[in-house]
Amino acid sequence: MKKIHWASLCYMAKASRSPRARTLGNAIRALRESKSLPAREVARRISTYAPFIGRVESGTKLLTVDEASVLLGALEASPEQRNRILDLVRDLDRPNWHLSGANLPDQLETLIMYEREATQITEVSLMLIPGLLQTGDYARAVIHSGREGGDDTLVYTRLGRQEILNKPSGPRFVGILDEGAVRREVGGPDVMAHQLGHLTKLMREGTIDIRVLPVSLGVHAAMSGSFWIGEFADATPIVHLEHLAHGSFIDEPSDVEPFLTARSNLLAAALDSAESADLIAAAAERHARDEAR
Repeated sequence: MKKIHWASLCYMAKASRSPRARTLGNAIRALRESKSLPAREVARRISTYAPFIGRVESGTKLLTVDEASVLLGALEASPEQRNRILDLVRDLDRPNWHLSGANLPDQLETLIMYEREATQITEVSLMLIPGLLQTGDYARAVIHSGREGGDDTLVYTRLGRQEILNKPSGPRFVGILDEGAVRREVGGPDVMAHQLGHLTKLMREGTIDIRVLPVSLGVHAAMSGSFWIGEFADATPIVHLEHLAHGSFIDEPSDVEPFLTARSNLLAAALDSAESADLIAAAAERHARDEAR
């Protein structure tokens, strides 16, 4: 293997914010932390500087297969860990990213990172209240639907993600909801009444903006499915799609553009913020009355 000049890579390595690069960085960080190795020690082992390790782990610097192999040696990676990470390295230049099954946790971790870095998040949801806006009981009803028992790890993860909305530097959140998501009785009328009350409170505080697509609208630009758009101060937008057993990140600009167009069309068709708030408040009252019967 040819000698790698790590010092020059500190300045020359390609910068990236792609979902694959971020997931690669997460995997390398997790491996380093599992070995209880400080970044400074890993850097010493490969004759480079600790900030370079930080840039690799943040996904802003990409590695070749040769470079990653040397780094994995310094991290004492097992054959299984090595193969998984090198597979990510080989796919770095491929646009978009589709995963299923056991790989879905990688996407969740990457999505959480994007949520923390976004300046604006738009979530279009046809069936459910967006995860960042869910109450604990609503999230529990969704996550445990169709399952016997189950622990609440994913529920707590979802609730923990919501902290970004309370930070001064957090993203602006715009939710575009089909009226069905407001009317659907998830977890029972009491859970829905509290969930919609929570939405109303967040809207009143100015934390979020919710726009409702009324049933009377008929067919609209999101009929083919829900989607998430993340926008950033220094990177192009990214789209996330989530389904029952697989998920996708879309980062190729030409593939992202139709989602941006759909968002514009949906915002133009939806009720305005005040009308949406009134509809949600009225729905909350209906759910509360149903609970009282």
